[in-house]
Amino acid sequence: MVRLQLEWAEPLDPVPSGYDLGHMTFIGDRGSCTSKDKTPDQAMMLVISFPVLFYGLEQLASRQLLGFTFCGIDSSFTIEFQPTSARRVVVKCRGTILDEVDIVGLCRSILSDVQAFMARPESRLPEGDPGSQDLSSSIARLVQVLERIDAK
Repeated sequence: MVRLQLEWAEPLDPVPSGYDLGHMTFIGDRGSCTSKDKTPDQAMMLVISFPVLFYGLEQLASRQLLGFTFCGIDSSFTIEFQPTSARRVVVKCRGTILDEVDIVGLCRSILSDVQAFMARPESRLPEGDPGSQDLSSSIARLVQVLERIDAK
């Protein structure tokens, strides 16, 4: 199982926006990879990075891509997803395998971790924030893809 830990990189002033910087840490059974404490800094615009991550995972799950490398918005942090079979994918960072998992389970795990992070009081975006609208539509799209896969 791969889990995603998320955190803001700096104190928020006074509420977050879709453009605020934060960090991702992917944790698998065989290792972990983080954007924290890197030189140069690899903090990313978290909220607007989530739709990019979800879109790549959605494309992998529906077999539209043969692989996907996620790069955080305004960051050099990358993580690779490489299919190994019909429903399995290897998650790699800087050449190191973090885990090999079921793609649907990976999508659900990451989706759950992002939703839990965004539900925290300190992460709630103000009404009308463009990042919030993009995030909501990307979550809905990923959920639809997972429901189609489950129906098969």
